[in-house]
Amino acid sequence: MCVDSPAEHASWVAGAMELTLVVQHETGVRVAFARGELDLNTRELLRGCIPSVSLHIGPGELALDLGDLVFMDCGGYGGIVALRGAIEAQGGHLEVRNEVGQPARLLTLIGALEGAA
Repeated sequence: MCVDSPAEHASWVAGAMELTLVVQHETGVRVAFARGELDLNTRELLRGCIPSVSLHIGPGELALDLGDLVFMDCGGYGGIVALRGAIEAQGGHLEVRNEVGQPARLLTLIGALEGAA
């Protein structure tokens, strides 16, 4: 289930792992707040829910806020890359923001590796 309301959220539970997304409207941008774990098992919520929300935006800005994300693996990173591609194909832009903890360390490492390639 995908929702586009500050009062509702979409959840995906895979085993002991869970990802919750809440999409809120801010001035000129929609923000998807991710909470829990984004990995190979839970990325389907990201891949399935956010593009359907972005279809209602049209070309524009979507921000993915990772401030409450406690874990992300390379599968979750792949979900973000796929999401970015889908949004850019529609003429939009994805901003990833508020990375903290382990997800921030993973994104830093991936950025360092991409810069070295």
